[in-house]
Amino acid sequence: SNIFNGIMTGPLRARFAGGQFECVDDIPTGTRITAVLRPEDIVLTEPAKGQIRGRVISVIFKGIHYAEADRYAELVGRRAGREPLQQITGVQGFMGLSFRVTRDTLCPRPDTEVLVEHAIPVCKDADVLDMCTGTGCIAISLSKLAGARSVTASDISEAALAVARDNAFRNGADVTFVLSDMFEKVEGTYDVIVSNPPYIDREQMECLMPEVKDYEPHAALYGGEDGLTFYRILTAEGAKHLRPAGPDGKGGYLIVEIGYDQGIAVSELLSANGFSEVKVIKDYAGNDRVVVGHL
Repeated sequence: SNIFNGIMTGPLRARFAGGQFECVDDIPTGTRITAVLRPEDIVLTEPAKGQIRGRVISVIFKGIHYAEADRYAELVGRRAGREPLQQITGVQGFMGLSFRVTRDTLCPRPDTEVLVEHAIPVCKDADVLDMCTGTGCIAISLSKLAGARSVTASDISEAALAVARDNAFRNGADVTFVLSDMFEKVEGTYDVIVSNPPYIDREQMECLMPEVKDYEPHAALYGGEDGLTFYRILTAEGAKHLRPAGPDGKGGYLIVEIGYDQGIAVSELLSANGFSEVKVIKDYAGNDRVVVGHL
């Protein structure tokens, strides 16, 4: 084959195995290239040492500079160590928007888009509260896509709220952020409350993949011994912060994301706290993912 891998050593100069070559393309020094070398353009300059010199007639691939290659290798190493790709790149797409991600927040997941998709129809002209907001992906998406009258987002973590505020700014979303342990500092009532709370139980915490267990905040994952701690608060306290539905059916909605095996338990909590029309919605993998209740 006449195709060889080499490296640019200077202006119009490339090094391949065995010698230096003139290169017709001006490519930055340090760039790795794959090129076509014709036999007629190669001459032995020091036959005893097997050194050759010639002319590169066609560069078919321009690689990356050594410094960039080293940086890329570092990033690959981080991913090989099971660090989430979203934390390596620092961003994650969600509902067509871009969100900054850090180790202070959960990485937005496609499963949560199911919650947003089912919340959008009932959030138009509504006052919305997003509890346990994290990156703010739910609140910001509803602010941008649902035509809500107002969106408030709450979290117990100041570090997470800093990320959420930045994401709201980046996406041009009008969201009010509140530092609060669940409803402790939340004032007023709302038409819709949405939440993706911590819901992993003690047993499941031990079985999480390294990307989650070692890199995402446990406070945003662990939902108590049975995984239902925050649903008990959401259903009991949430009912006090929801405006009952009016004659037009507007208002009174609690919409929460759940673990795949929590549909029945969370539905029973909603029903026990006065919610009606309780239903479980599946994600695109066919797992129970969202529970909706109506006052």
